[in-house]
Amino acid sequence: MPANIALFTYARPSHIRRTLESLAANPQASSSRLVVFSDGPRAGDESKVAAVRAIVRERAWCGEVELRESSENCGLAVSIVSGVSALLSESESIIVLEDDLELSPGFLAYMNAALERYAGDERVMSVAGYLPPLDAELPETFLMRTTTSWGWATWRRAWADYEPDARSLAERIRKTGQLDSFNLDGGYDYFEQLRLNIEGRLKTWAVLWYASIFLRGGLTLHPRQSLVENIGHDHSGTHCAPDERFANSRLAASIAVGDIPVEPHAGARVAMRERLHTPSPKPRGLLRHLRAFFQTSHVALR
Repeated sequence: MPANIALFTYARPSHIRRTLESLAANPQASSSRLVVFSDGPRAGDESKVAAVRAIVRERAWCGEVELRESSENCGLAVSIVSGVSALLSESESIIVLEDDLELSPGFLAYMNAALERYAGDERVMSVAGYLPPLDAELPETFLMRTTTSWGWATWRRAWADYEPDARSLAERIRKTGQLDSFNLDGGYDYFEQLRLNIEGRLKTWAVLWYASIFLRGGLTLHPRQSLVENIGHDHSGTHCAPDERFANSRLAASIAVGDIPVEPHAGARVAMRERLHTPSPKPRGLLRHLRAFFQTSHVALR
């Protein structure tokens, strides 16, 4: 059976319609169960949240659709962690989406094939559907220690290692002596996100998931060409600004999941570091910079 699909949404009707339409265009959607987690509205967003919920109820986007509505505004981080945990208490694996993703028709086939192939391999802890354009010759699929939050999947066995305590994660990464490796060899300062979470100046979940996987020595399967495009880089979300580094001109129609060495792909890591690397922002602009790229649902942890 295809894995359960969790879709987290808030108050962007036009975006979730595109997400749902692209999901429904996947052949496996008709045999999949979709659970939509609708966060409660903040003051002034009531009509938008209601519109989103009405769209979810419009049609059978998947074989089974369940809408779980929150009366309170929990925020993205709390919603995702609690929702993923809830569904993984019911099943062994899960595919996770947010309401600003447009999917290739081959997305579900790839995700379900990967979940099945690596179900028993504890070295592989997640599956990525998104990949920024990389300047490298890559195999159809490959493994890296970095992960993503733009269309991903995991297993109950792996999610059991999710650590919600940023301070504990930061201390453990320091002790390993792998801080530079955690920061993608200088490609991006993920560790600063942990520090800002400790200080309460950011509230994210994706960097905690990445750090949890990193400390286990876990790997994420990636496609050579992205099966996901983020459509939220249009100022429709909080702290979300356009960034051409992560735009894909076209998505892969399909990605085959075959036999590959279960080890990090060195060439992909170098290409990812070069793609992400940007000059360090001035200190007074650092917090705004990190918020713009990592605080909301609209930007992946690359």
